[in-house]
Amino acid sequence: MGASERELFTVLAGRCRVHDAQGGYEEVGAGEGLYFPSCFAGEFKVLEHLTNTYMITE
Repeated sequence: MGASERELFTVLAGRCRVHDAQGGYEEVGAGEGLYFPSCFAGEFKVLEHLTNTYMITE
C-alpha cells in the first residue's frame, strides 16, 4: 500500500492469516475484520476458500 493508503478488510466466509513484517500474525474468519495502517508490509495467506470485502482510503 502507498504511504497515505489505509485498508479495512472484512471476511464474509472462509479464513485467512496475515503476517506482518515484524513476524507477528493475525488469523481471521467469517464476521471478523482487519485494519491495515498506511505503509503496511506483510504477507497474506488464504487458509480456507475466502470471500471478503475491503475498502481502501487515502
